[in-house]
Amino acid sequence: MEAPPAPPAVPPAPCSAARSLQDELTCPVCLEYFTDPVLVAECGHNFCRACVTQCWEDSARRLCCPQCREPVPQRLFRPNRSLGNIVHIVRQLGLPPGPADPPPGPPAPAPPLPVAAPPGPPGPSRCPRHGEPLRLFCVQDRRAVCVVCHLSREHRTHTVLPAEEAAHAAEEVPQEHLSSLRKGREEAKAERERQSEDLLKQTEVERQKIVAECKELRGFLEEKEQLLLSRLEELDRDIVKRRDESVSRLSEEIAQLDKLLGEHGGENGPGSTAVTTAGSSFESWMFCKPEPGFAELEKKLKSFSQKSAVLKEVLLEFKENLRFELENDTGDLSLDPDTANPYLVLSEDKRSVRLRSAPQELPANPKRFDYSFCVLAAEGFVAGRHYWESWVLGAARESVRRKEKIDFAPEEGIWAVGLNWKGKNWDQYQAFTSPETPLSLCERPRKIGVYLDYEGGWVAFYNADNMAPIFTFTAAFTEKIFPFFWLFYVGSSLSLCN
Repeated sequence: MEAPPAPPAVPPAPCSAARSLQDELTCPVCLEYFTDPVLVAECGHNFCRACVTQCWEDSARRLCCPQCREPVPQRLFRPNRSLGNIVHIVRQLGLPPGPADPPPGPPAPAPPLPVAAPPGPPGPSRCPRHGEPLRLFCVQDRRAVCVVCHLSREHRTHTVLPAEEAAHAAEEVPQEHLSSLRKGREEAKAERERQSEDLLKQTEVERQKIVAECKELRGFLEEKEQLLLSRLEELDRDIVKRRDESVSRLSEEIAQLDKLLGEHGGENGPGSTAVTTAGSSFESWMFCKPEPGFAELEKKLKSFSQKSAVLKEVLLEFKENLRFELENDTGDLSLDPDTANPYLVLSEDKRSVRLRSAPQELPANPKRFDYSFCVLAAEGFVAGRHYWESWVLGAARESVRRKEKIDFAPEEGIWAVGLNWKGKNWDQYQAFTSPETPLSLCERPRKIGVYLDYEGGWVAFYNADNMAPIFTFTAAFTEKIFPFFWLFYVGSSLSLCN
């Protein structure tokens, strides 16, 4: 009996031309067709422009090609328009990126399957670049790779694990991570509770301090009030006593005068010699003679009035100081880089500025001071009371000139004080009025405080250390007012105070 003819051998499928074309047109980073392809000059590999740009931005080390790891000295690449045109044509053909299906042809005969064999698990996925099974896992890139990828330059130096081992480790890590998270959560909760308790204790301490200090202040004011009132009562008693004594004395003198008038008028007729003699003595009689006791009382009352004026002034300064300290805060004040002169360099937090010797290349901006070394705060005010501190500073209206030389004066919309830079006298402060007003200060302030009352129409300057007044401008504000800062020699700097 002759053996049945053997089935014809199935020739191995040749490498699909379509598959090779798709592989060449696929970006090795995003594994999609190239979008705006560019060519890395050093090694000649192609990438999407966005992909290679993102890879280089995320790289904390030296730059290199994302595919072959060839060092790249600079972020240089050039467009590959020809490749982009080919990608456009392939997209129109409707071919998906990555490995293509084998071309249609006669189906190969399926090998015989064992009888009643259970279906096996699905095989591993294949590498879109090399078509090999993804049996490995790259720890650094956190993605599955094939053996060819592992041997390539891209992954040669990376830690690679078998896919099964990596999957098992991935199942264990979340449990450990969850346990760590639970522990960290409890510790964080306990820490937050401890911090909140500490803060609550501190607020209670501050509350008690405020109550105690205000109670002490009220006691002090009540004591001084009683002292002043007792002195006024004593002065009242002296006035009443002197009045009664004066009235009593005056009554006695009037009685004596009435007696004399009665005696002379009754015994002698008009025009007699006795009356003439008595009249000569009446001429020296004065009812409006100054009372020495009242003059002394007037002096005491004037002295008391002067003390009351001092009390009023002290209380006014005390209330203003409290308003400065309790109602105002410069923590949110920052400098506006769009207004800074090109010679001024702002810090990252925009809370300080320095004058350099050469200008910076900055974009043109209508808000920028092009001539004067000035900068404004980012926030302006159209109402209310506001306070800030610094060195050479003031306030400026929004429409102040910025593209030409300006004079620091209220007429220009600037209210400021500073050192006498024109006279090169760095110890002499002056108010920038028209003309300038020299300021006689007991001590040179370390920092200056500015208090703006928009509705009240004034800008006041103080020594921020002791709140001693320096100078006050009055004005009628009709537009937004900005904190204004100015530097005048190279190397000088200025910082906003907290």
